[in-house]
Amino acid sequence: MMATHVDFMAEIIARPEDDGPRLVYADWLEEHGDSDRAEFIRVSIQRGHEAAHGALARVNQRACNGEEWSVWSLPVGWDITCSRKLFDMRWDVEGLRHRAGGVALLVRGFVAEVACRCADWFRHGPAWSGRLPWSA
Repeated sequence: MMATHVDFMAEIIARPEDDGPRLVYADWLEEHGDSDRAEFIRVSIQRGHEAAHGALARVNQRACNGEEWSVWSLPVGWDITCSRKLFDMRWDVEGLRHRAGGVALLVRGFVAEVACRCADWFRHGPAWSGRLPWSA
């Protein structure tokens, strides 16, 4: 049986603190032509979020060029960062009031936290619950 994105995400969600499934998924992504995202996952696990900014920029550039933004399972227009400091600066109430979308924090290659307006949460939150490896 051929593995799919859904299969990998189910394993990652089931074992959120284990990097093994994330690294196996990175290998699979590379084998299936998504080397930028595979690199981002590996770098953010092996060297930490600050070192991952370059790889994140490449993945986001592809998304902005018309490829699927669903790579992060988020609506188009969200601010995405792998820096805790930037996330904390961007999610304040005033910032969210003037932002078209929310803010997402990527940890170890995947969305771990989001900050958004209540309307966005009610619209998207239920779908995220089973698709994202939230931080504990």
